[in-house]
Amino acid sequence: MAYWWIDGINCLIADASTSAIRSQTLMSSQGVIFKNGGYGDSNTVNGGNVYLDPGGYVANSTIKWGNVRTGGGTLNSVTMTGGNVTIGAGTTMEGKFDISGSGNVSIGGNGLVSTSTTNKPILNVSSGNVSIDQIGPATLNLARSANVSVTKTALKNLTVNSSGTDYSLDITDLDPSTITGVTQSTNKFVIHTTKGDVTINGNLQNYKFAPDNKGGTIISSCFAEGTLIRTPDGDRLVETLKLGDLVSTHLGPQPIRWLGKKEVDLRGATELDNFLVRIKADAFATGQPKRDLWVTPEHCILINEKLIPVRRLVNGASIAYDLKRRRYTYYHFAFEKHAVVFSESLPSESYLIGQNKREFGAVESSGEEIDTTLAYPLVTEIEEANQFWQRLAERSNNLGMPVTSNNPVLSRKLVQLRTDRGDIALLKDVDDRHAVFSVPAGTKYVIIESDASRPDQLHGPYWDDRRRLGVRVGAVHVSDKSHSVMIDAHLNDRQLGGWNNVEDGRSRWTSGKGIIPLTHLSNLSRHKELELRIAFPDREEVAF
Repeated sequence: MAYWWIDGINCLIADASTSAIRSQTLMSSQGVIFKNGGYGDSNTVNGGNVYLDPGGYVANSTIKWGNVRTGGGTLNSVTMTGGNVTIGAGTTMEGKFDISGSGNVSIGGNGLVSTSTTNKPILNVSSGNVSIDQIGPATLNLARSANVSVTKTALKNLTVNSSGTDYSLDITDLDPSTITGVTQSTNKFVIHTTKGDVTINGNLQNYKFAPDNKGGTIISSCFAEGTLIRTPDGDRLVETLKLGDLVSTHLGPQPIRWLGKKEVDLRGATELDNFLVRIKADAFATGQPKRDLWVTPEHCILINEKLIPVRRLVNGASIAYDLKRRRYTYYHFAFEKHAVVFSESLPSESYLIGQNKREFGAVESSGEEIDTTLAYPLVTEIEEANQFWQRLAERSNNLGMPVTSNNPVLSRKLVQLRTDRGDIALLKDVDDRHAVFSVPAGTKYVIIESDASRPDQLHGPYWDDRRRLGVRVGAVHVSDKSHSVMIDAHLNDRQLGGWNNVEDGRSRWTSGKGIIPLTHLSNLSRHKELELRIAFPDREEVAF
């Protein structure tokens, strides 16, 4: 058999002269190149590198750890729970791709990735990070915790479906300031912009739609049936309201210009964001609400002239998800302007047309223009949201509905550095903000590995941050005995695997396994050892 050194690994070459490679496990420091008739089936990648070149065919792979890179050939069906896959131009994708765990996938970053016409690829993403730049016709299914970035070019060939909530679909080249509205119909979601429409084909349920500068999203918010709404003629059930009816608001009586209604069946559902939030009577103040009130998690409540989604106030006692109410109908209505109404006497928002839009089963509209300006500013600061949460939790305790302590038990995140060969790098020194590691000269990349957690689950719902955060990394300096180079790809390259969104360009959060490429440092190879000095701005939260 022929071998070829690539990326510092002695790789087996699988081609037409080689027997098919089946049911094998590839470990660290091992490599295989499939090319010119090379065939692989039902193999497991648990470290090392796999390369798929023109003429190669790889099917039914399981990827737990390691790297797969393609620049041609056919990649058919992958089950992925970790590792990194880069699918390049000239490759043909087909079959089913199940992506979960901490896997990172990049598709078409250097040109179009073709897809099979007879076995069109289906990408099922339940977690991990996936970026898609250019791809042929394919289906993208988003489950909870999916984190997918796409370009407008990629969307033209994708059918996108979602199940549940809490996924992230980031259209990386869509300027949020150009968005003027949204229209959703059966199997189609159209974002209207000043530069033309962006169409997403498929069925996006419980979708999130907002600028992604901090990973934040806005979801539609609604009243459940049976809710009493204040009107000039007294309280009315929300389901009895009609177009033109007057509703009492902070602006005075306002006629309804738009009505929406949808029936929900949650039998078998487990994801909290699908369920209504139950606000107990008097939870906010005496008579606010005057009876138990059910609203969707994104419904905003007015506190101190600020709007805040009720999900950020959930305390499990006076304000809690109702897991028993699995079949219900929710309603909403809009006026000429966004306004505060009184639902069961609790001040909360009317529907905001254009900024958060969900497919209602039935919609009525007067056809008149509706302003999309918020009636009051949204709460954005964690400290302010925490103050509201603490105040309501204290009130809940006083009302005889004890709130379980929300103080998280914090532990320092264990960090290690793994090289492209799968070895753990030697830690040489640590100070108050930096760690110095030693790696062999010729190392192509390193991976910063650590635990990862979601701030909203770790600290409390008022954090409103649903990203999976590993550790925050600043500048990285690489040196041998005579030269030093600063590298910043991890701070700027949005395609780089294992990182959260780029923020300020000075530091960036990993998602648990952040890659730092070293391939351009060939001039630092005069000695056997390289030193990496890595800045950790949150050093007190990191252990080595």
